[in-house]
Amino acid sequence: VLATVSMPRIHGNVVLWLERSEAGGMKVQLVDLSWPILTPLPLRTGVEASWIDVGGRHVVWDEWDGTSHNVMSYDLWTGETVSVVDTSADETRPATFFSSSGEDFVVWQESSPEQSRILARRITGHGFDGPDTEDPFYHVLASQRLSPDLVEKLSTASAKE
Repeated sequence: VLATVSMPRIHGNVVLWLERSEAGGMKVQLVDLSWPILTPLPLRTGVEASWIDVGGRHVVWDEWDGTSHNVMSYDLWTGETVSVVDTSADETRPATFFSSSGEDFVVWQESSPEQSRILARRITGHGFDGPDTEDPFYHVLASQRLSPDLVEKLSTASAKE
């Protein structure tokens, strides 16, 4: 059985994809086209990831932890992998966006038995604003505090689907 690849993405010099190995585990793979040797860098191995995106300085994906999907982020500048959000709800289909005002955002879909909604977190130079989902940085997409560029990008992206 051969490895299979899916979800190719590109942003600038960064190419990203999911790869299912022969053993059945999933890898989030990355290649920077400016590197002298184009060897893929596995960002995460042995996870069940179903969605990836790259933009600004972040690679984002959702991964299954055995109970729910959670959103993870890899910082292209620092090489750090962190959890964007980890709740009992399913967090899926993350996307990342660098606004014209110079702010990075991660957006995703959250689904629970009670509701389904789109949420966003702003990323600062020190990681994600705030420690948990009760803080004001954690926005439902309809919030007036989000960048208009982000709303425009999401509207354009959903019109293409």
